[in-house]
Amino acid sequence: MRIPRIPTGPWVYGAGLTIVLLLTYWVGVNADFFLPIAAAEEAPPIDGLFRFMLVVGAGISFFVIGVLLYAALAFRREPGETGDGQPVEGVLTLEVLWTAIPTALVLFISISSYNVYQEISETASLTAGHTHTTLLSSAEAQDDTPAVRDAAVDLEIQVEAQQWAWLFTYPGVKVPTGELHLPVDQEVRLVMRSKDVLHGFWVPEFRLKQDVIPGQTTSVRFRPTKTGTYVLNCTQLCGAYHGAMKVEVKVETIPEYQRWLKEQAAVQP
Repeated sequence: MRIPRIPTGPWVYGAGLTIVLLLTYWVGVNADFFLPIAAAEEAPPIDGLFRFMLVVGAGISFFVIGVLLYAALAFRREPGETGDGQPVEGVLTLEVLWTAIPTALVLFISISSYNVYQEISETASLTAGHTHTTLLSSAEAQDDTPAVRDAAVDLEIQVEAQQWAWLFTYPGVKVPTGELHLPVDQEVRLVMRSKDVLHGFWVPEFRLKQDVIPGQTTSVRFRPTKTGTYVLNCTQLCGAYHGAMKVEVKVETIPEYQRWLKEQAAVQP
């Protein structure tokens, strides 16, 4: 069956543009479908930036696909037609538009990304100048060595990455553990070191990623906002068992976290 040519005209262009806008709007409304739940205070601004880029990318994709389909159906070669098409000179206006619009978008996304980074940094420092002792007092009382603390965070955990495991040392606890427990609604800083090769800290629900570099100390800070069990992934190809380098991250209420911390503090080296 031969598909007839579709007509040309302003109403066709208007209908096509309307379809593109409706599809783009649908993608924007359902953008959360592509994301895991947001379980940290730093997640919303990152999600907003992702949603904007997704909507822009989807709109451009739908527009380009629509133009290709329209051109294929409206300007097909007629049966028996063997001549060449009419020569078309370059259109300066189009060339300026398809250069200026992507340039403006890239600049806007770059500035927005920097602003989100600044916003996350400011959010992380809101608790500066305040100290919190309720989380660690019971465990620290069993340790003669002063715990490493920071006045701007509620909890600081030392993290060591190695092939192919994560080890966590909590203030007041002498024995490292392979479990990451975090109190909900508390500012947390992870101070991370690598024992061998390059690793990467990433919990999708927190939206934060940080490389763990041999010979250097890196850190990441965030505030978990939802209790639950998540998964810490290594994002750098670190060897044969890289895919198995995963740890459960348990975000708990403060009483639950204190109870677990007491149990860990009682373990002898």
